Amino acid sequence: MRPPVTTMRPSPSPASVPNCVWSSVAAFAFTAMVGFVLLRMPFTWVGGSEAPTLRALFVTLNTITLTGFQTQIPLEQLTLAGRFTLLALMAIGSIVTLTIGGAAVARIARLDTTDRRMFRFTIALYMAMVLIGAIAIARDGRTLFDAVF
Repeated sequence: MRPPVTTMRPSPSPASVPNCVWSSVAAFAFTAMVGFVLLRMPFTWVGGSEAPTLRALFVTLNTITLTGFQTQIPLEQLTLAGRFTLLALMAIGSIVTLTIGGAAVARIARLDTTDRRMFRFTIALYMAMVLIGAIAIARDGRTLFDAVF
């Protein structure tokens, strides 16, 4: 008697799992370091002064992890470069977290998908949802860029 045919792919070997995870963790850490350095620069703040180290570190980690702790820094204190830095930290933090979670679920469920496909799908879905949310919020008289925040 033949064994039943299954469409599930075999469980990945332990050596292949860390590739996606470690690449994502490295990208996450690198982005946090670059964001910290950029937020310490005077050109990211309206007054042109350098941000204190702990404040720049807190804002960077709070933004990239999407923790949501309240800060005493209104967006008006940031220049366009500072706002783009925060936007990049939010986007990359979200995409890396969603990609790692999606890859973990795909491996646990033994879905027939690749990490690359998961990454592309995460980016497309993230961009679509941010755009839909920003358009809905922008109706209240805000610019599209401000509505993203």
